[in-house]
Amino acid sequence: MKIHKSALVSTGIAGIIGLSTLGIAGFAAAETNGSSLADKIAQKFNLKPEEVQKVFAEHRDEKRAEHQQVMADRLAQAVKEGKISQEQADNLTEKLKEMRDFMDSLSDKTHQERQEAMKSKHEDFQQWLKDNNIPTDLLPKGGPGFHHRRHMGPDITNNEVGNT
Repeated sequence: MKIHKSALVSTGIAGIIGLSTLGIAGFAAAETNGSSLADKIAQKFNLKPEEVQKVFAEHRDEKRAEHQQVMADRLAQAVKEGKISQEQADNLTEKLKEMRDFMDSLSDKTHQERQEAMKSKHEDFQQWLKDNNIPTDLLPKGGPGFHHRRHMGPDITNNEVGNT
């Protein structure tokens, strides 16, 4: 019976993880009434919280790598088509990394704190795009580092700050 329970738990966790991409990993780390989603899953299925968190982190890292490859391909195509220069593509790649790091730094913040921080970062990023003559249509839906994180904030590429 123990093997069956283990298989059921593994399937359940895989299903939960399969419901999302990067957003769920960030959400799993966010505190909700003193307990994270990973902690709740661990408790529900009698698992070690650090093992569940590790699964979320691995999934986040896999999805992040996939998104980075999609963005690299998108930028390479834009350079090939003459929409941007290689220097602009390189600068944007570095800026996107900076934005991802920024988003990661917000994981322990409250929803309101994230909203305020992202609004400020959005304004800075929009100005950076203008200063570097980079079209916003090259950016992923949800903006840089904000893939599938609508629960954490607005779509910064469509000027929805404050309109959610």
